[in-house]
Amino acid sequence: MISTKPAATYATKPINKSNNKPINKTDAIDEAILLIQPNMTRLTDEMQQQRSEHQLDTLALEIHLASGIPCFIVAPRNSGRTSLVHRYSQQFRQGDDVHWLDGSSESFIQGVEAGTLARFLLKCTIPGVAEHVLIVDDLAYLEPWQAEQFSDDVDRLIEFGWRVIVVTVPQYDCYHNLQSDRFLISGSDLLNPAYCSPAQQSSCILSFLTDALPLEMRLFASLTAVLSHLSVKEALDLGFTMHDDLPLTLAAFNPLFTLDKSDSKLLRLAGMPLQPLLPGVIQVLFEYYAHTETDQRLTCVVETLTLLSMELLKRGQLSRSHEVLICIEALLAEDYQVQRSQAQETLSQGTQATGMHEHKTRVQRMQAQATLTQNTQIQAVYDQIPDELHIGQMIIQELEATEVAVRQLHQHREPLYIRLFGDVEVYRGNVRVEHHYLRGKRVQSLLALILLSPRKCITRDTAVQQFWPRMDIDRAINNFHVTTSRLSRSLSTHSDEDDRYLLRSGTHYHLDTSLVTSDIDQFEELARRAIMRNLSMPEQLEVVRQMESLYRDELLAGTRLDGVLQQYRKRQRDFLVDALLSTVAMAHTVGDAQATLWFTRRAYDYDHTREDVYRALMDAQFSAGQRTSAIETYFACKSYLNEELGILPSAKTTALYQNLILNRA
Repeated sequence: MISTKPAATYATKPINKSNNKPINKTDAIDEAILLIQPNMTRLTDEMQQQRSEHQLDTLALEIHLASGIPCFIVAPRNSGRTSLVHRYSQQFRQGDDVHWLDGSSESFIQGVEAGTLARFLLKCTIPGVAEHVLIVDDLAYLEPWQAEQFSDDVDRLIEFGWRVIVVTVPQYDCYHNLQSDRFLISGSDLLNPAYCSPAQQSSCILSFLTDALPLEMRLFASLTAVLSHLSVKEALDLGFTMHDDLPLTLAAFNPLFTLDKSDSKLLRLAGMPLQPLLPGVIQVLFEYYAHTETDQRLTCVVETLTLLSMELLKRGQLSRSHEVLICIEALLAEDYQVQRSQAQETLSQGTQATGMHEHKTRVQRMQAQATLTQNTQIQAVYDQIPDELHIGQMIIQELEATEVAVRQLHQHREPLYIRLFGDVEVYRGNVRVEHHYLRGKRVQSLLALILLSPRKCITRDTAVQQFWPRMDIDRAINNFHVTTSRLSRSLSTHSDEDDRYLLRSGTHYHLDTSLVTSDIDQFEELARRAIMRNLSMPEQLEVVRQMESLYRDELLAGTRLDGVLQQYRKRQRDFLVDALLSTVAMAHTVGDAQATLWFTRRAYDYDHTREDVYRALMDAQFSAGQRTSAIETYFACKSYLNEELGILPSAKTTALYQNLILNRA
């Protein structure tokens, strides 16, 4: 379900965003919460498309199973988004536990700005209902700070056991980083050709052409809809200058548009009937020529359509070329009838002679425009179309639909370096990451658990057992998802979906090992070299020096650890002590009594619970002429073992003590 789209194209501001008057923020929350069902106009429009029942049931079940994390349905309008959440609410909910909010209403946006959305919803919790559901339908564009506030509201609702479903369009989706662990249903899922008819797809494209998107984007989409495939260079040859990244952006915003496998600047919309799309194409063309004189706009639109008809003829798409010509004739005939009707109305109202003369002149001019159907260019097109060709008959098969090949934008990501010894510190490049979530003990512990696990990978169940072993399983899983979301957000930037270091595959979570390193990695590699005793004495001393430099304090210093994390903390301490004892053995071999004593004392400073450390210190003290100190060390060892573990020193330690007494260690 997780789609990969270029983050640079996301969160596009809508065009001509309305500036409604402000309303009272408390009333805004009340007004929004009154919605107990979806927008019925939007739902009715979608349900008329006879969408596959099996597809909706399957996706609704997947939403139901994705508990503990927010569900985002990010798809174009008229793709069946609202129908899907309505089907989910009918099949899996009781009705009174579902709260619908119109995410495009100003009341909702005012509620988000007030920061009281989650608080008000929590007040609406009904006793006895196990789980409440919030459905935010058709979420509008939010400024970055508003989006972050809304994301925090979602987090809070989930922490209190709510289920949150958000419906929005790809161009407004800036939550891939704010909600990195979300369950995502994309346009590709809803518009799958196996379940979605051509009529449904046409409805989605038509809605896309009239959406609040930049005119240049909708123009390129309109030209592609007519021609079936279009590159940036071909658009330039037709007289339209376009940005090179438009095909990629359109493919990201609507999965019905696909990129050519060999040319990322060639966009395809194959297998789509033209007739249902022409109203949207014409609307876009009139907007494009809005800067021209009013009485010249129709002429410009007709000339462009004629150009497209000729281009279709060159490509061998005779049927589509004919459909465009029929559209031109309809446009001219409709405009002529409008002008004629206006003239008759003016005449019936007794318009003055001067005004009537001007209007008759206008009608005559429109009649002259109607003769554009006899234009040389159009006539040339007609002459090349066989007489037996009927409207809608396809002479040339449409280009076969290609697989979706939206290429992921890979922006440069700086490596992360994480310190777990002492206080947790994260560095992106040379800059320390100062995110407030990183100060949370649970987030720090989860980060440590992943870093210390084999291949930097853990399962959800492992984390739940480690951190919430006695909690109800559903609540524990919910807490886990909240914690992983916060960890991912704290590690990543807020500008790029691909700029993510914590990755997920099913219930497995792992850090990108190509980009994430830690002091633990360095420390364990140094420990391996030191303990193996394959180094010279100078090399051994340098390795131990580096290990002590990395070991600023114990693992996650100041944090109470349980279970496997406590074992990891002890293991790192053991690595350092083992490396020091290896150095002691090497120093003893070369007869350096002072070095032997120094490193055994360092080992004892780090861990005075190991009997082998006591024994090494006793031996080093005696070798350095400190027989009394060695005997005192033995009794300290004996006292510790008895008081803490209830055991006596081993035979090996006792034998060493007896030799000390006899002055022959």
